[in-house]
Parts: sequence; C-alpha cells; structure tokens
Amino acid sequence: MEEIVKFETLIIRPHYVQAWVENDRLIVESSPLVPDNDPVYRPVTEFLATQQTEVVSSEVIEDDTEQWMFGEYRRTVYRLVIR
Repeated sequence: MEEIVKFETLIIRPHYVQAWVENDRLIVESSPLVPDNDPVYRPVTEFLATQQTEVVSSEVIEDDTEQWMFGEYRRTVYRLVIR
C-alpha cells in the first residue's frame, strides 16, 4: 500500500461532490446528477484547469449507505502529471 505523503481536500459537499488530492492523484466522487459545469463542481474544474492530468479510471459505483443521491456515484481518478 502506498504511503500518503500529500493530502489536500478540494471540496466536500455531501450528496453532491467530494474531491481530494492524494499524492499524485486527484480523486473525484460526485452524484451522476451533478454535471461538470454545475457551480458546485467549480473547485474541481478550476483545479483541473491549472494542472496537466490524465484519467486513470472512471466508473459509476452503487452505494447503499444513503450518502449519495439515488444510491450511486461517479468516481474518477486523475493522475497529476509532474512537469
């Protein structure tokens, strides 16, 4: 397991979106009802605009904890490209 050296929270909006940087990864979890151009998603789009990234994975995950609207969320993992 990789040791977490860097951790930074970008946003936590329960039921809508949460995103954080963990080492050289940006992890974004969001409700499928939140489009990328929604104002609540702005911290993520602003961060992505300042970074060179590549998508490592993207999937929709079922969730029965009632943390997400309609029982699922999108999880996208980006690798931050170090220049």
